[in-house]
Amino acid sequence: MWTTNFDGLVAKAGAMSGLNCIEIGLDSTTRIERPARKDELRIISLHGDYRYDSLKNTPDELKTQDGVLRSTLVRELRDTNLIVSGYSGRDKSVMDALIDAYSVSGSGRLYWCGYGDSEPPKHIIQLIETARSAGRAAFYVSTEGFDDTLFRLSSTCLTKERKAQMAPFRAEIKVKAPKFTVARERVVGFGKTNAFKCQVPQKLLAFELRYKGNYLWRELREATEGTGVIAVPFRKSIFCMGDAAKAAQVLKGFVQGTADYVETNSVADHSVIQSLLMHGLVRSLAAKHALGYTNKGAVYKLRASHQTVVNKKQCRIYEAAALYLRRFAGHTYILMKPTIRATALDGKLLSRQDDMELKRQELSGQYNKQFNEVLNQWIDEIFPFGTNVFEFPEAPYYRYEARRSPLFVAVGSASSRQMQTIAADKIQRFVSLYGEQVDEPSLLFTDTSGKRPRHDIFPLRGMANNRPYDYSLTQSGLATEVRIGVVSPAQDEKKLHQFLQQLNNARSADRSDEYWLDYPGFPSCFSLPLRFPDPGSTAWATCSGADLSTDAKSGAITLLERLKSCIDSVRSATSPNVILIYIPTRWKPWESVDSSTYGFDLHDSIKAYCVHQGVASQLIRESTLTAPYQSRIAWGLALQLYVKSMRTPWTLENISHNTAFVGLGYSMHADHQDKRRRIVLGCSHIYGSNGLGLQYKLRRIENPIMIQENPHMNYDDARRTAEIVRELFFESFHQLPNRVVFHKNTPFLREERQGLLDGLEGIENIDMIEVVIDSGMRFIASSVQHEKIHPDRYPVKRGTAIVIDDNKALVWVHGSTESVNPQRRYYLGKRRIPAPLLVTRHQGNSSLRTITRELLGLSKMDWNSVDMYNKMPATIQSAKKIAQIGSLLEGLQPQAYDYRLFI
Repeated sequence: MWTTNFDGLVAKAGAMSGLNCIEIGLDSTTRIERPARKDELRIISLHGDYRYDSLKNTPDELKTQDGVLRSTLVRELRDTNLIVSGYSGRDKSVMDALIDAYSVSGSGRLYWCGYGDSEPPKHIIQLIETARSAGRAAFYVSTEGFDDTLFRLSSTCLTKERKAQMAPFRAEIKVKAPKFTVARERVVGFGKTNAFKCQVPQKLLAFELRYKGNYLWRELREATEGTGVIAVPFRKSIFCMGDAAKAAQVLKGFVQGTADYVETNSVADHSVIQSLLMHGLVRSLAAKHALGYTNKGAVYKLRASHQTVVNKKQCRIYEAAALYLRRFAGHTYILMKPTIRATALDGKLLSRQDDMELKRQELSGQYNKQFNEVLNQWIDEIFPFGTNVFEFPEAPYYRYEARRSPLFVAVGSASSRQMQTIAADKIQRFVSLYGEQVDEPSLLFTDTSGKRPRHDIFPLRGMANNRPYDYSLTQSGLATEVRIGVVSPAQDEKKLHQFLQQLNNARSADRSDEYWLDYPGFPSCFSLPLRFPDPGSTAWATCSGADLSTDAKSGAITLLERLKSCIDSVRSATSPNVILIYIPTRWKPWESVDSSTYGFDLHDSIKAYCVHQGVASQLIRESTLTAPYQSRIAWGLALQLYVKSMRTPWTLENISHNTAFVGLGYSMHADHQDKRRRIVLGCSHIYGSNGLGLQYKLRRIENPIMIQENPHMNYDDARRTAEIVRELFFESFHQLPNRVVFHKNTPFLREERQGLLDGLEGIENIDMIEVVIDSGMRFIASSVQHEKIHPDRYPVKRGTAIVIDDNKALVWVHGSTESVNPQRRYYLGKRRIPAPLLVTRHQGNSSLRTITRELLGLSKMDWNSVDMYNKMPATIQSAKKIAQIGSLLEGLQPQAYDYRLFI
């Protein structure tokens, strides 16, 4: 072990590991000739040991090296491999010795370990080139630090026996955790779901798989299309529904041997089998009730209900119901969600864009009452009896049974803020599931003195009536203004300048609303001035754009390079807090390029460049200047400029300061040169209620586990991710967190859980929560009047959590909530009824109430939005987008990036 350090930590670590350490310094160079033994570790201090020697540390001292130590190092490196870690190479004497050692031939290899994905320094490149010129093997290895490097080396070099000895020290994956429970003391809500209990076919046909190609799913769909057989690959088999003889004939190119019947219950919990059963259900329902069906799991009426126009195109509308199968609490349920199917007048399906716009037009006004009415119509259509039987058309022994009555839910609360509205005895006979209502979390601001906290559940009202949370920074004189730099074309300067100046003026609310308030102007809202430059000044750069005659790819490259040049000019001239880039409509041909050989997104590319330069950016499009609701636009743009100047407008109340919240998101970026996908993990960190450490760590996933096109971490990647959490939290607080909560929108595999637990060794409370939007489940808030169930005027309340299994629950982060007008309620977007989040606790002991309260709070921590809340928690709301931008960075640096650089 050769070291340039002065301390004795290496020797101490060796002794703790049972090694006999032979320390060699400037005063004991004769020991260097001592023959090495297997149980000994030589530790050579090239610059001396502070305990015994006169140290070498000044530039002049570092230019020379002890002759004996130098010659020994050169000699040993001829036939001995060298791994360099945690060393910059700034000592001229050591680098000269290495140059001499690798200038001659030899078998010893060089591995120089750098930190992050940045390019190695010139003097290290020179050393590697020197070694390779002499016929030596020399490599530069990107790492994530010394600890990570040693772990990887040990994982590679240790024998199986040694690795087995380490197994008992791994953290324990807790399979059993306390079941989710809810308060039932006071019933504050009631409603019905769109879930109907059903029974699926008891057995499925299974063949042994023999397919050797690369496109199994696609070729299987093509082979079974229109045959009366449906099939899916699962594990090492093909599971299918249909006549056995016909299935054998259709699948002969995919399977071998004879088919067996497999009990459905043994595989029913897997999503692939659920998909097979769902497609069988759709075909069975369509056959019995003379309905059409789609390959995406919907049935529809064959007669069009009406015609309409979308994007200037005539189309026909057909009433439809999207069907889903869900397994929870040991039973299978059909979820039925009313929708529409649309075609052009010639019968062809609409484009995805037109279809989405049409559904927005047709379904947005389908509120609680209207949704209930349409759902009841479909119940009458396909579930007319108490128990309904459907048979698969090509093989009637595949039978489904479904109940007409949906599941009903009672929602309780232990909070004094929730009014008891329903007598439990009136609804008891209906109820199958139970839930709990969690209070709307409060935000923290500061009063006008900057000394006392102020509370409000509404972000806008809190900003309008108080001061920002970090107002003390303004008072202290450390941050007394927000300076903006601008990049725009010359012909748009005047109107853009006029628009920006209006941000300093008050604006009336666009209309009376349950949430939106008058915009008070930036200085009044944030208590400091907002400074915009004048066109022609050094802080306002003019960008000419690209030539309209160029093709999309060349134009995009030209435009981006010109924008980069302008950004550099403004940044170097005035060092603004935020650089605002104006995007006129005429640049649209170069905003996005997507071909088989080239991919480009102007927004993400600008963001990635600004992140790399460490400057906050704000893009503003020409359409924003003339869009309706200018008061709302002013609120949003003002907040974004304040936040991007590295300020904190509000924080959360009543969330532990000793908890680290971590969101995991992935981006798969296609590399058009080598045809491979580069997978980047975006890891967001929010520490405590005050948002300290609101930052992102980006890293590439080296050996992902791919399941249904979704990447997952293997053990090593998960462990390194957990160690990053430890490192960043410790840097902020000089202690480890008491609790760590992971959020992501895919399941936590066992390898991931084990890696995260081992990387967080010493932290007892670790939660791993999967959070996804449930596209199928809906809840119709209701009441009971005169022994009849009636839908409420407003949709389900935000904060409703319904237990559906021991470790699964439905949580409504999106829903109706309190309003600034006490006589009304607020519902974000005011479209249809909200979808819940399906929350699965894969690891941990936290209660459903705690998890729900944290999800509600974190949904208010996206400072890039002035909405009252987002539909997902801030931990994962933008993690995937951040990873997408990060994948464009030229080199992923090991340091954490501030969250505000990406938004």
